[in-house]
Amino acid sequence: MRVGEEHQHGRGTQINLNDMKKILFVISIITPWLMACSESKTDDLSLEKEKIENLFKNWINEVSESENPDTYFKFVTEDFILSEPNSRPRNNRDSLRSEVKYFLTTNSIRLGDWKSEEIIIRNDIAIHRHSGDLIIKPKNDTTEIKVSLKYLDILKKNNMGEWKIYLHSNMPDQ
Repeated sequence: MRVGEEHQHGRGTQINLNDMKKILFVISIITPWLMACSESKTDDLSLEKEKIENLFKNWINEVSESENPDTYFKFVTEDFILSEPNSRPRNNRDSLRSEVKYFLTTNSIRLGDWKSEEIIIRNDIAIHRHSGDLIIKPKNDTTEIKVSLKYLDILKKNNMGEWKIYLHSNMPDQ
C-alpha cells in the first residue's frame, strides 16, 4: 500500500495521510480561535461579576446619600422580594416603600467591612452570596450600631443588560 491510499480493515475506513493533514490544519486554525472565545467568555463573566459586586455597594451608598425610597427601588426588579429574619418575605412595593421611607428618615446607613464571597451566573440569572457590616446611625442619636450580616441575593438581568435584585435576603452573621 502506498502513502496516501486508504486501506480497509475489519472495523471501518482508515484515514489517509492527506485527510490527516487537512484535519490537523483545521485544528491548528480553530484552536487559537476557541481559546480566544473561552478567554472572552471568562472576561465577560469577570465583568458581569464586577457589575454585580458594585451593584450592592452602589445600592447602599446611593440610598444612604439620597435618603429617597425611589433610589432604593431603582436597584431592584418590579417583582422584588425582601426576606429578613423573623418575618415573612415581602413583595408589596407600597408597604416596602413606607418602611424604607421611615427607615431612611430616622437613620443613616453605610457599609463597613464587606466582601463578596461567591457569584454564580447562568445566562440572565445570578446568585450573589456576600457578607459584611452595616453601620446604622439613628439621626436623633450619636450612637452607631454595627450589624454583621450575611446576604444572599438573586439577580435578574433586564432587557437593557442591567442587573437588578430580584430577591434580597439577609441574616445575622453568627
